[in-house]
Amino acid sequence: MQTRRVPVERTPPSDFRPRFCPSSDCQDHRLGQSERYRYVRNGFYRRKCDRRRIQRFRCKRCKVGFSQQTFSVTYCMKRPDLLLPVAKWIASGAPLRRIARSLDDSRAGLPCHPSTVARISRRVGSQCLLVHQQSLQSLPAIDEPIVSDHFETFAGMQENALAVATPVGARSWFMYALEPAWHRQTTASSRRRPRVAPSPGAIARSVTRMLDRLLDKVPDDRDLTVISDQNADHARAVARHRLRSRIRHRAYRNPPNRRVDETRDAATIARDLAMFPVDLLHTLTRTWLSDHHRETIAFAKRGEAVLERLSVLAVVRNLIQRSSERRDDKVTPAMRLGLTGRPWDWVDVLAERRFPTRTRLSRSAARVYSRTMRDPRRGIRWPAHVRARAL
Repeated sequence: MQTRRVPVERTPPSDFRPRFCPSSDCQDHRLGQSERYRYVRNGFYRRKCDRRRIQRFRCKRCKVGFSQQTFSVTYCMKRPDLLLPVAKWIASGAPLRRIARSLDDSRAGLPCHPSTVARISRRVGSQCLLVHQQSLQSLPAIDEPIVSDHFETFAGMQENALAVATPVGARSWFMYALEPAWHRQTTASSRRRPRVAPSPGAIARSVTRMLDRLLDKVPDDRDLTVISDQNADHARAVARHRLRSRIRHRAYRNPPNRRVDETRDAATIARDLAMFPVDLLHTLTRTWLSDHHRETIAFAKRGEAVLERLSVLAVVRNLIQRSSERRDDKVTPAMRLGLTGRPWDWVDVLAERRFPTRTRLSRSAARVYSRTMRDPRRGIRWPAHVRARAL
C-alpha cells in the first residue's frame, strides 16, 4: 500500500530528544522543562506504513522501553497521513461520511472508511481536549468579566438533552471551560420519558463546577464578575456557592420574541451587547460543527463525542482562528491573554502528543477523555478494556 507524507511529524529521529519518561509509574514522568531526563538509545525499527526509521529509547530509572512514536499523536496509526486532513475537515463542519468520501483514494491503494475517520476524530478530539486544559493551566489570572450561557444540544436522540456551560471572556473572547450537564427534556413523549431520567439540578451543578474552575484563576483580592441571562440555574448556583461573596452576578432579561421589522428597546440592546461574546460562540458552533446544525442527521451518538468536538472548536477559537475576520490585526483570544505570541495552526496542535497524567484535568474532562461519561439512558457507555486502553 502506498503512503503519503505526514506533515505533523517534522522532527527527524536524529534530532529527537525525549524530555520525560512516558510511563506514568516512573518518577521521571512529571519532569519540568528545566530538569534533565536520563535515557539511553536502544536501536530503531522501520514503521510498516511508510518504512520510516523510528528511534527506540530506554528509561534509565524504570527500564521501560519506548520510541519516538510514543510522543507523537500518530502513535499506533496505520494511516498517519490522514490525521491532519481529518482535523481540518472536522473543524470545517463536515460529517464523518463526507470526510471519508473526500479522502478515499482506492485507485491509488489508499482507501478511507468512515470507521477510520471516526477513530481519527476521537484521537483529534482527545488531543484538543488536553491542549485546551493545558492552556487553562497556563493562564496567569482572570482579570475580565465572564459571559456565561449554556449551549443546548443532544446526543443519541433529541429527548436526551445535553447542556454545556461555555464561559467566554468579555474582552478577550477566550473560551474558558466546557462543563456538560444532562437535563430533562420536557418535550419527551410519555413512552420515552422513563428512559430519560437525569438527576434534577444538573445545570446548576455544572454552573457550580464552572465557578470553581474560574475562581481558581482569580486572585484572592479580586472578585469574579459573571454575566448571564435571567436563568434560574445561574442565580441558584451563585447564591449557593461557598465563595458567593467573591462573585458578582449581573443578569439580563431575555427579550420576548419580536418580528424582524420591530425596533429593539434599550433593555434588549443592553442584553445583546452584554451577551454578544457567548452568543457569537454558539452561532459559530452551529456553523462550524456538523453535529450541531439545525435539523441535521449527522448528530453525535454519544456525549463523549459532543465534548470532543466542542474541544476541537475551543482550540480553533482560542489558538488558531483570529478573533475578528473584519479587522486587519491577526490576533487570537490566546494572544490577547498572553498565552501565545502568534496564531497557531493545526501542525502546532498535533505536533506533540499530550499526556493526561501530566495535565490537570477537571472531573468532567477526565470522564470525557477516559470515556466514562455517564449517559442517562445507558449508564457508563464503554467497557472496562476500552477505558483502560484510552488511559
